[in-house]
This record gives sequence, C-alpha cells and structure tokens, in this order.
Amino acid sequence: MSDYLQKMQAKIQPSTAEISKILDEWRGNNEKIVFSNGCFDILHQGHVVYLAKAACLGSKLVIGLNTDNSVKRLKGENRPINHQNERALLLSALEFVDMVIFFEEGNEYILEFIEIACIECHLCVVFDFIE
Repeated sequence: MSDYLQKMQAKIQPSTAEISKILDEWRGNNEKIVFSNGCFDILHQGHVVYLAKAACLGSKLVIGLNTDNSVKRLKGENRPINHQNERALLLSALEFVDMVIFFEEGNEYILEFIEIACIECHLCVVFDFIE
C-alpha cells in the first residue's frame, strides 16, 4: 500500500475511542480544532472551497461525514451515489482535512460528538449546494 494511501486512511476514524485519543493529543498541543459536517456525496469545487476556508479558522479540521443511511434519508432513495467509505477517502485526500468521522444526520449527533470529544471548536455549518 502506498504511503499516501496509508496517510489518507489514517485520517478516517470510525472509533470514538480513537477519535478521543487523537483529539486529546491535539488539545495537548494547543491545536485549534474546527468541525464541519456534510454529505459530500458528489464532491465538487464548492465543497473544496468551503472546506478550505473552514480549515483556515483553526489548525485542525475534523469532518463529520453523513453515513449512507443518513444521506438516503436526506437526499432520497437513489442516494448516496458514492458509498461512505469512498466519500471519506476522497475527503481524506484533501491536504487540509485532518480527520473524517461518520455520523447520522441531526444536530443531536453533532452536539454528541462535541460533548464526547470535550472540545471547544468553531462549528462550521454546511449549507445545501444546488447540484
């Protein structure tokens, strides 16, 4: 496996325990953590520009990626077009993305993540792009 692919896959964190461990390390280094979320089903220029701007708000960018079931509920039966693992890998390829986590839609999940992670962060709200 290429070194690049390993680095990309290391950014994708399915485990809450691993997420907390990494965030603890970042907090210990006084990193400013920015959190953003979305479906990112068809990654496009608008997403990349938005996320690049979000990354500028801090030193670490965490992306909350909607799961496949969540995307289906939000966007309809024919979605997602790309599986959550594929979407996560594409997001992890962006240099300014430091971590990708999966979550179900709804503010309670975002707030639960923030509570579990015990982080102070800037919450960047993703708006719907017209596709």
